[in-house]
This record gives sequence, structure tokens and C-alpha cells, in this order.
Amino acid sequence: MDLSIHFSLLCLCCVYALEKDLSYYEILKKSDLNRRVRRSVDPRPQAAIHEVWFESFGRKFHLLLKPSVPLSSDFKASTLHQDGSTTELSINRDIYFEGSSKTDPGSTVHVQWENDLAIISINTKEENYFIEPSWRHTSDHSNDTMIAFRQSDMKWKPEKYSVGVREPLCNATRGTTLTGADNLEDGLRLFPLYDEAGSSTRQKRQTMSYVGTHTVCRLVVVADYYFYQNLGQNDRRTTGEYIIGIIGRVNAIYKGTSWPDSNSNIRNLGFEIAELIVHDSYTPVLPGDLHYNMQSRPQDMGLVLDMFGWEHQKFSPFCLAHLFTYQSFPGKLGLAYIASWRPTDLGGMCSPVAYKDNRRMAANTGLSTYRNPDGSQALIHQATITTAHEFGHNWGSEHDPDTDSCAPSSSSGGRFIMYPSAVSGYEKNNQMFSPCSKEFIYKVVMRKGYDCFKESSESSATGQGLCGNGRLDKNEECDAGYEGDKCCNENCEFRVKIKGQIQCSPMNYACCVNCTVAPRGYPCLDRVDDNFDCKGRSTCKGGLTCPSASFKLDGTSCHKGYGECRNGKCMDPCQQIDRNPCLCKGDDACKTCCYRPNTELCEPLTDKILEDGRPCYDGFCNQGKCKKSESKLIQRLYSIIQSLSIDTIAEFMKNNIVWTVLVLATPVWVVGIVIVEKQDKKKDLKFPTEHEDERIKVLRNGEENILRTRKPVHTRISTA
Repeated sequence: MDLSIHFSLLCLCCVYALEKDLSYYEILKKSDLNRRVRRSVDPRPQAAIHEVWFESFGRKFHLLLKPSVPLSSDFKASTLHQDGSTTELSINRDIYFEGSSKTDPGSTVHVQWENDLAIISINTKEENYFIEPSWRHTSDHSNDTMIAFRQSDMKWKPEKYSVGVREPLCNATRGTTLTGADNLEDGLRLFPLYDEAGSSTRQKRQTMSYVGTHTVCRLVVVADYYFYQNLGQNDRRTTGEYIIGIIGRVNAIYKGTSWPDSNSNIRNLGFEIAELIVHDSYTPVLPGDLHYNMQSRPQDMGLVLDMFGWEHQKFSPFCLAHLFTYQSFPGKLGLAYIASWRPTDLGGMCSPVAYKDNRRMAANTGLSTYRNPDGSQALIHQATITTAHEFGHNWGSEHDPDTDSCAPSSSSGGRFIMYPSAVSGYEKNNQMFSPCSKEFIYKVVMRKGYDCFKESSESSATGQGLCGNGRLDKNEECDAGYEGDKCCNENCEFRVKIKGQIQCSPMNYACCVNCTVAPRGYPCLDRVDDNFDCKGRSTCKGGLTCPSASFKLDGTSCHKGYGECRNGKCMDPCQQIDRNPCLCKGDDACKTCCYRPNTELCEPLTDKILEDGRPCYDGFCNQGKCKKSESKLIQRLYSIIQSLSIDTIAEFMKNNIVWTVLVLATPVWVVGIVIVEKQDKKKDLKFPTEHEDERIKVLRNGEENILRTRKPVHTRISTA
């Protein structure tokens, strides 16, 4: 086939596959990405700086990268076969990178290579850019081009939700300490495997006010056969490496967040994959039995999560277990158990095994599907946000309430990650946690993080330190990132060495000013008095390390007036009288409630109404009433769609035969016109040289304009 015809058909195929997701994108070829490796004085290969540069969207990009893979030092990967046997799966650790764009100060970049193709995300102050292989979005898996698009080009926008295009992102499942399994409208309530946790453990977790060096939530991730067939292209290695890339992007979101606000030193918390399991076939089951990887699996996401949890023996040693699938579920993209800050509550990070329906089940679980309810595949950016949302539940976050601070309008940055409906991904806040989410997660991390999280492994395969990772490792004088700072150069050495003076980089020490030790009294942790916790400010005392924050005086209000400080801890009203808090139902749902001593009776402590946005039994408080976070309008509209059946559709077509013929014939007619027109114009086109590309513009009438250019191919889709 004529090369120009093949390339035109290829781009046209991309147009039809992506026009509903993107208003504009560009086609890049492998040759458009230029690479080289800049060697470092560090002799280890992983210390070298990798450079990538290319042109797109009328501008140049120059990426500076270093290896970064979110795998633990004891990471293992395996393929699980139909007969239950496993084989070791080899993963290429040398294809994952992170860094920055030299042309965009303050930017962050993540790159994953798939042979000579790339998955790239570039986050800048003005715009976010993405590149991914075209084959994931077309039926032509031999396609060796890539699509490049901007966050602002994405069509999946929040204004569609009001007309029922998207159901809420997930129905989060909460665990509590009840004496039975109670099926609730918004999820499940679980009871613990043992009635009482050890008192010493409970006391330790309640008083632990920091995570220290325990900053990593270790994961076991599982790809089912649905995922393997589609996103993995029936290749075990492609499947595993794609998931690792997703976790790397999610990890960057979490590690870049400070809990509960930007003034906190609780940051750099993230994930490492300890074990990866890939199913290369369906799991056979006996009649009447169920398995999360079975063929013809039910489209009930809650049931699939339960089935996944039945593998509790595999998942108990880990912080979280997550299932990746590619199955459409009615109106949902993910599901996860919510963690509680109370040590006896089940669900979420490091949760003990629970009972449900007289069966043992893991509750530290979640799942994500990258196939939208309409059957289309999620773009890489949407997939990342979906999994980040589910991990947010596992870390203790509720859905964001509809308040100005936690669910702002598009003009104020848009919704945050934990908004109950799927966010578009194109607005500024879509990759960030709201103040509400950060407060929820902060409480859980402060109570459970130290026991649940582990110390971080290094990104390199050897487990050694890596110059440029921003952390001071063995044999480094300093480490201020890829390009250094005014005190430390890119080779992790001090720029100017002064005898007899302690030197440092503020990147590594909070009590470092002008490349040396900060004076006594210098504020290294100058917390905003947000009335949230019971910690005060901290000042330097002549060393490089910032001392622990002082406690606020006992009796000081905390948690925005809801609690009271005692010995540096914020005690809620129930704890102040040695009772346990609970959530009332009905008319008392938005009041402060406690368990009556030695009973399971939940009753109001006072008649005081909780402030708007506070979580309640069925959702969030609004003017003293407990309002569900899910949209009833969306649920009703989706119910109408669900009520349609093959019989009703066939009856409609029979009664409207003329319109049916016209609708079915139109796509064939349009494609025919395009092919004929292109064949006619082909005669007037010369064969392009090896240095030329083609610019293809799809006009409103379906016609193509093909122009010679020396730049990457630009494909604009009419939105009329």
C-alpha cells in the first residue's frame, strides 16, 4: 500500500477512535523523540541523566530524567496460570524515569518506555501535557505512533455529569466495629475478626504523633485476565509494566502532598509495589462457585471486590491490595474500603481480616477499571486519577462535600481528586487533594501510619542511594535534586567548600539558611494556627534538624472547635468523657453522638448541630440534615438506561423502520465518501520524502486536507 495512504488511514482511524475524548491532539512518530544519556561522576549506570527532547504544540520540550521505579527492594512478580501454578515474571526496571522539563521551571515529568514508544506526562504551571501509544486507542495494535494532547484538550468534563453521563466514581465501603455485617445503602459495615485489640497496641497507635522514616505503603497489585487481554495486549510483561507506570504516577501525587496542609512536615508519603501478580487466563470455577478472575464475571463491582478479598491470606501482609481490571461496570470506575482513624475499626490500610456473610475477607482492598461504562478505554491521565481516588479511600478520605473550599467551581480550579463523581482530569485541582481529604487522611496516618507503613527502598535496583533524588544518601555531601541549588551542585557536592564551617542545603535540612546552620530561634516549622491539631510551632536550636513541635496548652480548642487538646492530642467530645464516638441515624445524624457505656447504643451527646461538610451516617451534613453525596438525578437517569433491553430496542426499530435504516446507513455512507475522495486526491499528491510528515485536518463534511510539513502531524477535530 502507498505509504501516504497507509499513514492517512492510520491517522483517520485515530480520529474516529479519539474524537469523543479529545478536542485536539497531535500524532508523533518514534523518530520525533530524540534521546541521549549524559554520564555522571557517579560510576553507577542509574546515576546518569537521561535527556529527551521533541517538538509538539508549536513549542520545544527538553526533559531531564533519572531512573525512578516504585518497587520495593524485595519486589517479586509472577504470572498466575489457569491450573493455579505460577512462573516468575521478569520486569524491566530501566524503563521508568522522573524529572523535569528544562524549558519549564518547576515542572515535573514522568516517562515510561514501551520499546521505542513512550508514555509521558509533563506537569507545568500553565498546562499539563501527555503522550501515550496510539495502539491503546485503536484496533490496529501494530500502530507505532503516539498521540500527544494537553489537559485542556480533554472532553471528559464535569458539566456532563448533570445529564447522567457519569455515575459517582465509586461507592466507598466503610468498616466499623459492629457485631454483625450490615448491608447499608452506601456500603458495608464490618465487624472485626477479634472482639478486642490488645490494649498496649491501641495505646501506642493513639499516641503516635508522627510516622518518622515509615513513609511507604507496600502494595500487592493484581491484573486480572480482562486487563491482561486488553491493556496488556496479551503480553505478561506489557501488562505488569503498564501497572507499575500507573503506580509511579499515583505515587508522585501522594509524595507531593503535605498532610494536612502545606505548612506541615508530614510529606513524602507514598507507595511501593512489593508483589505483582498477572493472570494470563481465566480462573476455572465449579458450577455455582465464584472467583474474581472468572469468565463471564458479574457486573457487580461490590461482589467483585468481595471475591477479590476472599484471597485474604495473600493480602494480609501488605498495606493494601489492589485489583486492576478492564470490565465495564454500570456507572462506576472503582471501589475501595475506607480506613478509619480508630484502631479498632476495619477497612483500608493494614486492616485486619474481617468476616462477611460468614466468610473471611480482606478489607485492605480496592479495585480500578480502565474501561469506561460506555466501553471506551480511559486515557492514561484518567486512569491515574481513578486509582489515586481509590487509594484515597484506603487512606481514610471520605468523598469531598459540596462546599466552596472542598468542591470549588471550575473558575476556582475545579473539583479535587476525592469528589464523588469522576473528575475530568483537565482542571488544576483534579490532581490534588482538597483540604477536607487531607484532614481525613492526616488523622488516619497519624494514628496508623507508623505501624502500617515501612521504610522506603531506594529507586535503583541495588537499593543504594541515588544522586539527584533530593534525599541525602550515603557518600553524598548534599542532594538538591537533578540540577542542584545555590548550595549544592548536580553531582551532590557543595558548590563552595568553607573550612571549619558546617555546610548544608535547605533541600536536605529545615534548619539550613544560606548554606549553613540556621541561627537559634529560626522558625523551621511555622505552622498556621488553623485550629486543627494540638501541635505548635518549632524553632531551630543550633543544629540542622528541626525539633519536634511543641504541644498546645491543655484545654485549647482543636479540630476547628470540635475537640479539645490534652497532652498534645486532639480529643473529641466523646473521648473527653471516656466514651467512644459513633454516628447516629435519622434526625440525630448531624449531632455529636457517643456510645452509651458498655452498650452498642449510639446516642446524641448534645443537641448542638454539626457544621456543614461534616461526615454523617449517609453522607455529609448540610444545614443540620444528613445529605447523600451521590446525585439522585444521575441515579434516576442511569436507571432509565438500565431499563432498556434488547426486546424494547428491537420493538422500537420495527416501529420506526425508515429512521432505523437512515441511522444505520449513515456511517457506511460517510466512510464511503471519505475513501472515494481520498483515492481521487491521491493522484495529485506526490510521495512524501523521508524528511516530510503530513498534516491532516478533518473538515466538517468529513473531507481531509493533507499538507506537507516538516513538523509533527497535527490532527484537529471539529467540535461543531
